[in-house]
Amino acid sequence: MDSVYKFSPDRIPAVQNREPADKKRRLDELFLELVRRARKAPYFARKLEGLDVNGIADIAGLPVLTADDYTRNMYPYSNALLTTDGFHGGTVSRTGGTTSKPKYAVWGTFDKDAQIEASLPLLETLGLSEGDVVANMLHVGNLYSGLLSIEFEAFRMGLTSLALSVVSPETLVQVWKDFKFNAMVILPSSAMPVLRKAHELEPSFRVEKVIFGGTSMTAADRAWLRSALGVKRVASVIASNDGGPFGYQCEHMSGNAHHAMDEYSFVEIVDEDGKPVPDGGEGRILLTNLHKHAVPLIRYEIGDVGRLVPGRCACGRSDRRLEFLGRSKDGFILIGNTTNVSEVKSTLEPHGITELQIVIEQKNGVDQVRIRFAAPVKIEAGTLMDSLNERYGKLEAGHFTFEQVAMGALPRNPVSGKIVGLIYNRS
Repeated sequence: MDSVYKFSPDRIPAVQNREPADKKRRLDELFLELVRRARKAPYFARKLEGLDVNGIADIAGLPVLTADDYTRNMYPYSNALLTTDGFHGGTVSRTGGTTSKPKYAVWGTFDKDAQIEASLPLLETLGLSEGDVVANMLHVGNLYSGLLSIEFEAFRMGLTSLALSVVSPETLVQVWKDFKFNAMVILPSSAMPVLRKAHELEPSFRVEKVIFGGTSMTAADRAWLRSALGVKRVASVIASNDGGPFGYQCEHMSGNAHHAMDEYSFVEIVDEDGKPVPDGGEGRILLTNLHKHAVPLIRYEIGDVGRLVPGRCACGRSDRRLEFLGRSKDGFILIGNTTNVSEVKSTLEPHGITELQIVIEQKNGVDQVRIRFAAPVKIEAGTLMDSLNERYGKLEAGHFTFEQVAMGALPRNPVSGKIVGLIYNRS
């Protein structure tokens, strides 16, 4: 393969711009090859026995691979998901969990190379271009490999990449002065406090492009990047550690809106029974990585929720539109209202909140909701309560407390660096 990526002259990579008939043919081809290989794994040999598969249209008839199914059958504790007699080279990483038995993501050599190849047009769409110098602030170590993936991809694109990971504001400013990087790849929950402090230390600190993933970014943080650092393009990529990237933002998208990476990791939205939800309906996200052959993932439940939005994006890309709504496990009952951390965060974002954590406690058998948040300015509790009442109806203020903390002070997962969004302290 070529060592340097060829950027698309029309700015829309071909893989994102197929006609419907051509796209269906390509999806059928990829899916049938995946199923053929998957039948060699003991787990899928049992699950797919007797099922007639003729193309991508048959995907809804296949069983769902739950997170528990994956964990029980994953390598190295079992070979049930391997399509060969043992693992013969590739990469191994882990999810952000900190339990005694971690959940591993296993990628064969072909699988990882396919992921890198799929990520090159993705990164171009997110704004990277020839000559960019990229500050890579994703996490690495403890079998967490977000930073390494970007390093592989930047190398193949012929870009200059600076493997910073988690650094002090002083180091970030020094590296910027030395290399004048113009683009960054970040995890917002860990990087934004560093960027704000770096700007205080060096008011001339500027970058043009910010790509983020791992967690959402608030409207306040996006606005600050544009106003304080002069960022012209802010774009999100969504990915699963087990299944790879599956969503990206074109130049017309912001917030929760993304394109699905149809020809790499095929997205389905399903109900609690694994049945497809009509476009526009909210449901659980299932991923089928069409290029992961050593340890296949077919209809894999990643623990996120979303909806497929009907119609084509104004950018002209043929990849479907996906509204990503966050973690399903972050759902809870807010004094009689079913909601989730992402929804509460989006409700309070207009006031300038950049980080949020919800703690559910009990007092005399009644739930008490403590909302901990960070913001660059002081925010009054009454203002936040008014917004919650407007969104959810009249709530009893006595059930809520609000705690503003310093920027970057909310507890993070020690492996992934992500903020722990929901905590239950019920006795």
